[in-house]
Amino acid sequence: MALNLAHQIGTLRGTPVVSETAASAGGDQPSAAAVSTAALRKPQTTGAPNLRCRIQRASGQGELDSVSPPMSPCRSPALAATRPDLSVACQALVADVEPATADEKAVREYLGGGGEGGVGKGKGVPVYVMLPLDTVRPRGGLNRRKAMNASLMALKSAGVEGVMVDVWWGLVERERPGEYEWGGYDDLMEMARRIGLKVQAVMSFHQCGGNVGDSCTIPLPQWVLEEMDNDPDLAYTDQCGRRNYEYVSLGCDTLPVLKGRTPIQCYADFMRAFRDHFRHLLGSTIVEIQVGMGPAGELRYPSYPELHGTWKFPGIGAFQCYDKYMLSSLKAAALEAGKPEWGHGGPTDAGGYNNWPEDTTFFRHDGGWNGPYGEFFLSWYSQMLLEHGERILSSATSVFDSTGVKISVKVAGIHWHYSTRSHAPELTAGYYNTRFRDGYLPIARMLGRHGAVFNFTCVEMRDGEQPSEACCRPEGLVKQVAAAAREAGVALAGENALPRYDEMAHEQIVNTATVEAGGEKMAAFTYLRMGPELFQPENWRRFVAFVKKMAEGREGVGPCRELVEREAERSVHATGPLVQEAADLQEDQSGLLRPINTKTLVHAQYRYRLLQKSAASAVSRIQKGLIRYLYLVVDLSRAASEMDYCRSRMVAIAKCAEAFVREFYDQNPLSHIGIVTTKDGITHRLTDFHFKELLLEHAPPPPAVAEYAVANLIKMGFPQRGAEGVIAICSCHKDVKIGRGYTCPRCKARVCEVVNFQLNVGFVV
Repeated sequence: MALNLAHQIGTLRGTPVVSETAASAGGDQPSAAAVSTAALRKPQTTGAPNLRCRIQRASGQGELDSVSPPMSPCRSPALAATRPDLSVACQALVADVEPATADEKAVREYLGGGGEGGVGKGKGVPVYVMLPLDTVRPRGGLNRRKAMNASLMALKSAGVEGVMVDVWWGLVERERPGEYEWGGYDDLMEMARRIGLKVQAVMSFHQCGGNVGDSCTIPLPQWVLEEMDNDPDLAYTDQCGRRNYEYVSLGCDTLPVLKGRTPIQCYADFMRAFRDHFRHLLGSTIVEIQVGMGPAGELRYPSYPELHGTWKFPGIGAFQCYDKYMLSSLKAAALEAGKPEWGHGGPTDAGGYNNWPEDTTFFRHDGGWNGPYGEFFLSWYSQMLLEHGERILSSATSVFDSTGVKISVKVAGIHWHYSTRSHAPELTAGYYNTRFRDGYLPIARMLGRHGAVFNFTCVEMRDGEQPSEACCRPEGLVKQVAAAAREAGVALAGENALPRYDEMAHEQIVNTATVEAGGEKMAAFTYLRMGPELFQPENWRRFVAFVKKMAEGREGVGPCRELVEREAERSVHATGPLVQEAADLQEDQSGLLRPINTKTLVHAQYRYRLLQKSAASAVSRIQKGLIRYLYLVVDLSRAASEMDYCRSRMVAIAKCAEAFVREFYDQNPLSHIGIVTTKDGITHRLTDFHFKELLLEHAPPPPAVAEYAVANLIKMGFPQRGAEGVIAICSCHKDVKIGRGYTCPRCKARVCEVVNFQLNVGFVV
């Protein structure tokens, strides 16, 4: 096709292509003209041999109608100014094209193409794409800036409404309180504005790292971590005393524990600084502020942390109410309820992170969760979370009032063990949702009081895809949340909980967002996440079709679906260069682009593994020259006979001691070990520092490993007498000799004579 990329994209989307006329009607100055690209896609009359172009001048001087002959350059001033060979492309588009049908017009209206009458607004759900977590560098600037620019252009050309980006508290206010560095976010917002994408900005007051999908680590601000070191109770704490530093405990929301400010004041000051810095973009480029309220930016407790393997799916998690601030609040609530004995802590029979409901006394079918104490504790626990959300939302709405942006809050989609009576994982996260109680309606009403959007995850999941033994029901959970949002009069938005690029997930999202979300379509959907996987050819094709279906607003309505698929294929073809650039380019540490050479990259990785292996082997052969004297103390008390994991501790100690002694003598051949045992409060010295000699008396030394053995032999070759008549060069005379002589069987050297002692010893090679 003779059109350049910008005109191809404009043609496919049915949007005006801005050009300049060669001369205006009333003077020599050029004027902007908009070409109706709907005419390029569909002719006005059937079988018309010529293409009629209608140009509307920006200055309001009327319209020009001009007919371009089939085989001559287009006489339209606007088209003549774009490309001289455009008429050939126009004729190719006009040839063999049927008139627009009613279904095609409807599809164009759904897609926002405007049909025959111009550009109209789509009736579907706008799609945003979540940017990588490390989009902004710690010291300012964008990671992979040029690749990011190509990626955003590709998203825009595919019909994406905008992007979502985390504005990290730990990056912006990193060094000292009240000092904000927006450098990297300035670049990103300007890039989005220039490309024409809207932005959902997430006020991320949590740590990045330790949750599902976290690919990097961004801690809380340094000065906040210093305060946590001074007062560990600022971190969430479980029943075993484990601290969680992902988010400041909500128990101290109203206490001046952060350099003289309360956490709520710190959050409000951060949002106020963001508003003042980006005021010129609020309402136009930045259209939504999602306020982080807990780990992963979600309104919940950190009840299922994945860091260090603490929690694994589908464990029930653990209550996070054991820091002194939460315990103080619990004690006050228990005194007010007339039950002071209930104020000492959470339930002691609620199990651990990786238990299942029926493993515990509290969460089982008829457990304590449904009793008087359970009702008291769970009401207090969930109410503390609601009050935390109320405080932050009050600050956010006052800060962003009259700026034209929407406020949203994300709630976690905890779908495992949803079919049980207690809904244990939801309870530990702070959602008082059971078979007999709706825990999401109070959250929706709280959001409704502040006009916030209810953002919910796990929209892409189906019940049949989940393990049956985990009692997962994500579809039922989404329907319950949609019903709560509808009853509270709150707009509902969605996200996918895990990265998915398959059509099954896309269809589930389309059905949920446009049809099944409580009978009303969602306000928006945010797609997780932009990265190299998204721009793979097959994934990109599916994604473009998904965006078109979301813009359509209906799923699978007769011939409309086929037309949407056709539109998606055209967009994939048009955006090919941008997608290729986004997928094939990387940047080095200096920010310069470098193309990915798969063969070279694989070879470099292979060489790196070889070097690592060689270095490890070399280190293992290094023998220390120090002479060490070491006593190995072995516990032989009654505790050593206890059974852990189906074997006694003594068995484990013996295996560890065996491995240690072997490694010790390998690394320290001149050192000595003695054995000491403890039992019944008395220490016994079994051996002095001659354990090695005693050991070798009862066992022969192990054979040397061939890989590490040092070669002491000399390779020799015994000379052989040459046959008569053989012509060869003599090494001793440097001349050609015939017959006789002696030849070395290894190096093939030939000499005339061999002295007696050489004949007996042979050639040394």
